[in-house]
Amino acid sequence: MTTSAILALATGLPVVATRHSGFPDQVLDGKTGFLSNENDYKDFATAILKYLAEPKKWPAMSHASRAHALAMYDCRPLIGRQIEHYRRLAPWVKKVAFVLGPFPVVSETFIINQIADLIDQGLDVRIYAFNKFGEANISDRYFQYKMAERTTYLELPSNIFLRVDKAIPKFLHVLLRRPKALGIIFDFKKYGLSGLSLKPLFWVEPFIGLKADVVHCHFGRTANRYLFIRRALGLPQPFITTFYGFDISNLVQVKGPRYYDDLIREGTDFLVMSNNMKERVAAIGFSPDRMDVLPISEDIESFVFKERTLGDNEVTRLVSVGRFVEKKGFDDVIKAMKIVKEKYQRPFICSIIGGGELEDELRALAKTEGVEDVVKFEGFMKVQDVTKFLLKSHLYIQGSKTAANGDME
Repeated sequence: MTTSAILALATGLPVVATRHSGFPDQVLDGKTGFLSNENDYKDFATAILKYLAEPKKWPAMSHASRAHALAMYDCRPLIGRQIEHYRRLAPWVKKVAFVLGPFPVVSETFIINQIADLIDQGLDVRIYAFNKFGEANISDRYFQYKMAERTTYLELPSNIFLRVDKAIPKFLHVLLRRPKALGIIFDFKKYGLSGLSLKPLFWVEPFIGLKADVVHCHFGRTANRYLFIRRALGLPQPFITTFYGFDISNLVQVKGPRYYDDLIREGTDFLVMSNNMKERVAAIGFSPDRMDVLPISEDIESFVFKERTLGDNEVTRLVSVGRFVEKKGFDDVIKAMKIVKEKYQRPFICSIIGGGELEDELRALAKTEGVEDVVKFEGFMKVQDVTKFLLKSHLYIQGSKTAANGDME
């Protein structure tokens, strides 16, 4: 599932998506949109044309989309459930530590929203991020809630001399406060070059004296890194891990089936995005009894609702949003547009919002398929600007699929 599809539903924009991962939870076939077979651009085009052929049904589908978004993805009940998870582990919870990989990330506005929503509920959220990303096109809520001031970065300077210079006070801090941790941090026999790089020292030192009642790790890889920190310092806090997609698909294939063995044993609770993901996480050894489906949430009521209709001389507008990586299926979107162009009798535009490593390849494909005139690449946008774009559109399309390396939503 994707945040963009939730935003679309929230504005009353029906969705055509593939039967991939959590999309069957989002798209009620024939009610809030249509589903198609994964990795089948012809069937995807058929589903799009099925929607386009019956504009008289669009108003009813718009209302159904909004209602479904409110019922399934509104932040109020979902953040409430998240806090209940925290309270079950620590009834007195006031402070929560978020442990993240990179932060902030344009495609992970859902993380920013979670932080803001928890703060609104009176919790003090502190952020520990392994890498710092740029702030271009980042959600306004990141700035409104001054999240940069709440964030501690664990990354190392690339310059070796600067790294050593910054490592000295960190080493002394650990020596004074947690000297036993140094044996784990500098266990060169076990961690090899990783220890020599001083990475473990930069990871561990900021967590000394951690003032948090609950730790919440986002993505399985981040949780595995946190396990090292937790052991080194003997941190007592219960911790929750949320899985989002690649961390339970491609990463398991790359790292092997035992990659999460320690997390299975030591993790407290686990959250997943969909029923499909819960089945996949259980299949690699996590207990279903310690798992809950808690999808990405949005403040649905705050989004403007628009009933979709089509004027006699109006251009039909399709839109898709995401990073330009294989699992997003933008190649199938472009191939499907060729079929739509051949069969749909009205003028239309398909806008693709985003960017990434496959952009040149996708632009070349649009040219090869002869759809340059109807496929428009809009670049990255802030989530607020994406929402405005969705309101101008008649259909949201999502061609996601399992990538060759096993990566999934």
